[in-house]
Amino acid sequence: ADLAYYPILFKTTDGGANWDGPYNVQLGGPHGLPAVLNYLTDALIEKLFVPPLPDRTEIIFTTAFDMDIAVDINGNPHITFVVGVKGSNDWSIITKFTEEPELGCQGLIALIHAASYGDMSAWYADTLTRPYTFRGTYPGSTGNDLSEDLRPYISVTPDASKLFFSWQNTRIDNIGDNNAPDIYCTGYRVSDMSYTEMFNVTAFTPVMWKSWMATASYYVFDHGGEYEIPFVCQTMNPANNIDPVTFKYVDEFRITDDDFGFWVSTHEYEENLITVSQNFPNPFNNVTYVNMTLSRDANVTLEVSNILGQKVKTIDYGHYGSGLHKIAIEAEDLESGIYFFTLTTGLDAVTRKMIIE
Repeated sequence: ADLAYYPILFKTTDGGANWDGPYNVQLGGPHGLPAVLNYLTDALIEKLFVPPLPDRTEIIFTTAFDMDIAVDINGNPHITFVVGVKGSNDWSIITKFTEEPELGCQGLIALIHAASYGDMSAWYADTLTRPYTFRGTYPGSTGNDLSEDLRPYISVTPDASKLFFSWQNTRIDNIGDNNAPDIYCTGYRVSDMSYTEMFNVTAFTPVMWKSWMATASYYVFDHGGEYEIPFVCQTMNPANNIDPVTFKYVDEFRITDDDFGFWVSTHEYEENLITVSQNFPNPFNNVTYVNMTLSRDANVTLEVSNILGQKVKTIDYGHYGSGLHKIAIEAEDLESGIYFFTLTTGLDAVTRKMIIE
């Protein structure tokens, strides 16, 4: 059988004494993440496969060795990882066209941000970027190759209301290997699921094109609306990996509150049993509606949580048959603010954000 790597999570809420799981993050297939299924262009699929070309849901996607995880202010998990098409071996990933090295792996892999807002049965994902390059290899005098990949990290504010995704990548024309990297970063605000633009952290700094082995701190410094993300990298002699290295601290890079809202997530998730539209109207007063489609009969329950993840309302709608249904969500007993509602069948769940005026 064809094998691939994908994220599997376990969850603890008591400091590790007890664990729930596993929770699988399905990448491809009929119910895969749209951000994964759709990042490849039709032209790239034509280059990767011989006719008859596969449907996107038939492509085997796999993660690389690069990923990180963080928990936001509401206790929801966020992961970032590199994804691509499975190569010739179970552990390999296609990163570039050997016959067209000038392409690097731009478009062949994607850096994904995936999150779950509820009971971890539903996952949402955005494509942060399609990196130009994947791996840098530095042949040293010892006869062994020293290599590294994109090294993605997630950093958070002390209250975890904002997340910062960073990675290293070489984005230089005609260079197909990640051996002259800069550090890149984009911010994410949990409350409205909005991102900043992608920043080149090390452009025109002393470590431009040589931010090797870069790492990011889990916590950032909050300067009252300005967020300083601590980065460390090392300069080295790529031709001789036994030469001494120098660690460099990249200071003074900040993202501000005004930077968020550059683009807003359009999370989509295809469920096995239930699909749910965004509520309408939104924002709203008193009552709003959603369109719910069931692939088979099921009992449906609604849960509403506030921005702190506290459950504030539960409604048991009872039994529904398969097909399309219009569901009313009455919220006259709730204060104005941002909420998350989850419709669940007991097997599948969909979470959306709603705003009460």
